[in-house]
Amino acid sequence: FYEKYIKLADEYILEPFLREPLKEQYIKVKNLNENPEITTKAYLEKLENTSVEQLIDSILTTNKGKVIYLDCWATWCSPCREEMPHSKMLMEELNNEDIVYVFLCIDSEKHLWENSLAEFQLDGQHHFLTNKQSNDLRNSLDVKEIPHYFLINKDGIIVEKGSHLRPNDVKEKLLELLEK
Repeated sequence: FYEKYIKLADEYILEPFLREPLKEQYIKVKNLNENPEITTKAYLEKLENTSVEQLIDSILTTNKGKVIYLDCWATWCSPCREEMPHSKMLMEELNNEDIVYVFLCIDSEKHLWENSLAEFQLDGQHHFLTNKQSNDLRNSLDVKEIPHYFLINKDGIIVEKGSHLRPNDVKEKLLELLEK
């Protein structure tokens, strides 16, 4: 989309404080899409010696050979909570042992997380992250907004990430990853 309308963007977005971050984000996303192995390696290196390194390593090791749909959410986040029923429907619709649904609750209080789990009755792997783990996750994996999702292929490579990978919009991408 950015490539298609770059001339329009250059013509109408004149302020450097808007233009430069847009171009930087475009380059970052393009590099991720073109080189997911290198990008994943860089993310994993940033995780080294952090409080979430062992958790992420455990998730990747335990689910080796499976497609992982990882959801970063918070108990206080209305859009996150609104997506939970859609996640449940996606899980029921794609009832496949080779897809694993992992939910990382960040920036929340543990008792509210436990209440949410009881409320949503959602299968999958659920992890509560402490404030330190939440900060380390945000910084290491470049999670700037929530909900934030990761698509991880069978080889443990992050093939796509972002808030646009909502449960209603990700089914075809998950099916494609299963075929590879």
